Amino acid sequence: MALRKNKVNDPKKMAQSLCDSGAVFHDIALGVVVLVGYWNWLDDHLIFYFEAGARDEFGGHVFTFDRAVSYYGLGVEFWEGDLLKAYLSPIPDAVTDVQSCEKIWNQWRKDLSGLLQFIRETEEQLTA
Repeated sequence: MALRKNKVNDPKKMAQSLCDSGAVFHDIALGVVVLVGYWNWLDDHLIFYFEAGARDEFGGHVFTFDRAVSYYGLGVEFWEGDLLKAYLSPIPDAVTDVQSCEKIWNQWRKDLSGLLQFIRETEEQLTA
């Protein structure tokens, strides 16, 4: 089945919706797969994200890219020139142990309000 580019969905809105529901970020360039706990699109080419479950500044990451493309119901791709650099997808499409991942995600959402100040301070440090 061919992927259909959804011209209606803005990549920013799609990414935020995915992250609000539980998403996994696949950084192909670094070979890293991360359960996203916090997502902030800083500008058209810069994102700050924080790993779900992290409790120190090493959970914060800054990611740069040239363009983002959203695909209906499938996720968001991040490109650097002609190279796919990373993509964001829903938990069920990203991991084999969906139940364990969703358990971590649900616990993280309960803990998030107490960590927001720390996450925002980490974001400020990494983007200063």
